[in-house]
Amino acid sequence: PQSIGQRIAFLRERMDMTQQDFAEMMEISRGKLSQIEIGRNEPNLALLQKIVTKCSTSYEWLIDGKGDL
Repeated sequence: PQSIGQRIAFLRERMDMTQQDFAEMMEISRGKLSQIEIGRNEPNLALLQKIVTKCSTSYEWLIDGKGDL
């Protein structure tokens, strides 16, 4: 996945979660998640930290696609 939004969508799909379920887990609206996934919005630092923690992924992969998932 090329963009941070695409990587978030990839991670969500890999976890077999709907946008609604993932958004609830991250404590954001489904609309906000959708906007992030399509690249219209950028996730804030607090959201990035939640994704790294709750999804057991690396910050480096999430930010720039490098390293291990």
